Amino acid sequence: GCHWCRSPRGEPRGRFFYSRWRLRVLLGRRLSRIGLLRWRHLVSLGLRLDRRLADTAAPVVAFNQPAAEGLIASVMVNNQAGAAAIAEHLLEKGVRNPVFVGGVSSASTDQLRYRGAVEVFGANSVSCAYVEAGGFNYEAGFKVGVDAVEWPRKHDAIMVAADELAFGVLDGLRASQRRVPDDVMVTGFDGLPQTAWEGYSLTTLVQPVEQLVSASLSCLVMRDSSASLIVDGVLRTGRSTNKEDRKSTRLNSSHRT
Repeated sequence: GCHWCRSPRGEPRGRFFYSRWRLRVLLGRRLSRIGLLRWRHLVSLGLRLDRRLADTAAPVVAFNQPAAEGLIASVMVNNQAGAAAIAEHLLEKGVRNPVFVGGVSSASTDQLRYRGAVEVFGANSVSCAYVEAGGFNYEAGFKVGVDAVEWPRKHDAIMVAADELAFGVLDGLRASQRRVPDDVMVTGFDGLPQTAWEGYSLTTLVQPVEQLVSASLSCLVMRDSSASLIVDGVLRTGRSTNKEDRKSTRLNSSHRT
């Protein structure tokens, strides 16, 4: 059968070593297919392990992990173009002083999404600084949202690398009495279901998950180790970038369940 190996975002270092052990065990087993859901931690295992993945008898596909491209079969959303679409939306909303909040600067998704934003902003003579949250989880985002009030520059938009991180940013801003979008706009990336919650109404880039999964399974079935498919996402706007909707998200409750 197919074994999906997932290394979660924002997990402690101990979980990373567990992922390394788990992957080595998988390579020693007779599996017909292996899917990797989180490549960011796994690339740190070294080139020797990467080659073992590429040389294993079982077909391997990296799901939405740009760092794996060129090593094994890879299926992913167009991170750079998606971020560019968000940046264009912010420019249309009058943003002139944005900041990009990433999870981990060494993560390939962070780099591609920031690059897409910078290219669009730069072409319009708008600078966009980068802030590293230190993780892709809610807690890291919340700290960024709280600390944003102390930043030397007053930004009119915070472009966040991932939705879960953006949820924390939104709640952190609210805790600091900042109004979204009146004081600052916020965007995410991924299209998680919670982005449509009344308490968030987050503008985000929705990943076509069904299409990505279908393509990944096709790579596994066809045993095509050289496949590399990039799929475009869809921009979905919410109240977090819509000043015309005068309901401030600071007034809405948004408890995570």
